Amino acid sequence: MSKAALFLGTSNMAKAAFFKSCMDELSVRTVSTADLGVNLTVDETGNSPEANALIKAKAYYEVSRLPTLAEDSGLFFEATPELHQPGILVKRSLPPESGASDEILLDYYAKLLSRAASEVAAVWLIGLAITLSPGRSKSTSIRLRSKFVKTPSSIMVPGMPLLSLQVDEQGNYLSETLTTSPIVHKLKADVAHFVKQSLQLQP
Repeated sequence: MSKAALFLGTSNMAKAAFFKSCMDELSVRTVSTADLGVNLTVDETGNSPEANALIKAKAYYEVSRLPTLAEDSGLFFEATPELHQPGILVKRSLPPESGASDEILLDYYAKLLSRAASEVAAVWLIGLAITLSPGRSKSTSIRLRSKFVKTPSSIMVPGMPLLSLQVDEQGNYLSETLTTSPIVHKLKADVAHFVKQSLQLQP
């Protein structure tokens, strides 16, 4: 039986590799922007991660003409005034001139957390969307609890620098336990379930 094609609507190769790994148990063949030579900038004008994911899924579908998965994330620290919340501007809260490289993003949040307690509870709000055809899209939101610490790990995953500031219940950095972390496993299971339901894949 042939596998269903799914275009990954992101230019972040680390994210693309992660979402590809979510499909290990599904009859899905992923296609990346690199595979098709796609270089697209999308204006994320939505007011939530789910809305932005929908905007990106539709935009990438228009250039790929394949069922397209896209994602957007929001970050919310507990016991933090709204003024200082990253919210849906996790990366875009940095000054445009900074370039927002992995190193700059990591340094920005490490300095932000330096004024907080040893651990800061946080919630990631992850928006997922799949555009199947013109006018036909599905979307969902996933809430994922996490803990941030002041001192980053010496290991950084390219394209996912904030994993270096997050730890699991045992205190292990997510950047060092990406393949074994329960938090990551839950996210992968949730992504796989959404894709399976959206594409109506058989068990």
